[in-house]
Amino acid sequence: MRRIIQLTLTAMLLLLGSVSAFAKDTLNTNEQLLANQYLQSLNGSYKLYLQGDGNVVLRNAASAALWASATNGKGGVRLTMQSDGNLVLYTSAGKAVWATGTNGKGANRATLQDSGNFALLTASNVSVWATNTGSTTPPPPPPPTGGISHIGTTQVWDADGQGVRIAKPSNTSAGDLLVLVLHRTDDMLPYAVSGWTRRAECYKEDNGYQCLNVADCTSTSGGFCTRFQNKYNGRDLAQVVFTRTAGSSEPSSYAFNMNQDSTGHPGWAILTTLRGANTSAPVRAWANKGCDNDVDSLFPSVDGRKGDMLLLSQSFDDRVNKDVFGAPTGMSTFGYVANSDESGFLYGGILTADGATGVRRTNGPGASGCKDALVSFTIKPQ
Repeated sequence: MRRIIQLTLTAMLLLLGSVSAFAKDTLNTNEQLLANQYLQSLNGSYKLYLQGDGNVVLRNAASAALWASATNGKGGVRLTMQSDGNLVLYTSAGKAVWATGTNGKGANRATLQDSGNFALLTASNVSVWATNTGSTTPPPPPPPTGGISHIGTTQVWDADGQGVRIAKPSNTSAGDLLVLVLHRTDDMLPYAVSGWTRRAECYKEDNGYQCLNVADCTSTSGGFCTRFQNKYNGRDLAQVVFTRTAGSSEPSSYAFNMNQDSTGHPGWAILTTLRGANTSAPVRAWANKGCDNDVDSLFPSVDGRKGDMLLLSQSFDDRVNKDVFGAPTGMSTFGYVANSDESGFLYGGILTADGATGVRRTNGPGASGCKDALVSFTIKPQ
């Protein structure tokens, strides 16, 4: 018996030991998974292998098999997401040995979801085939007693960025934390405004670029960075996150002039009130991303603790409807604004565990993968 167990373990190592990551969770149209490669869910808990024996196997973090194509020994060497919507396993000679049979049903990608479900999805996010191995996702839990709660959000868009005035959210009280996100396109965005403390930022040079930070600024004028790394202007798309503690005589609105000259380009803002947040050092951690190469928006992972509020802020360099970028699973859309040729979103949710939040993906059809500026940050409770 011991010899049989050793042989079985050896066989599994031969099948899985040489596997190389495909480094993503999704096969898009005309992409393929080759032998000894795998897809991995964004939370890292599940992997879909095309094993060296030709079997396609979905495994959890403990390497237990949850689903398989039962094609071992049939010579499958590439799993292809075809343009006709069919997912097909082919041999090296081009013979199909397994398929989902979904041609003509509109699927444009095959995704290994964080729940452990492997599904073929259409552009409108409808599943046309699945392994049905995903766990049922419960609704997000209410904030812990005495924890952070979302009181309200306001938003505004301004044609030239020189007269941005945003209303204070209703029911804001003294001691609440005000979280302000200023956005701008094709022009300068201040990194410092009177009465507010900067907490995070993303300045983009162009669509395909990653974020520049205030730490990269090499030339300033007032509260504006006029040059980054001695060569970039960071004006294509930008957002800066600020906070302030609400006082007993807080104004009903706040005005911001984002410009230094007589002309300007659009600016917009989203303002959120949180109750029960730490107001002296509210942000535990933050991260940004300027180009995720995905039609959905993939917010970068940040450190968090149980009871923290995770906030995800998105600037998008096109006007899109609210449902194009739905809130990530377990989160809510706190704010949305769109006009002219730009959009802004703010999502929020309470963390239920300590550690890295993992990459958070928006739900919905999505849009261009490099026209957004994304900021993730965690807010500590009192």
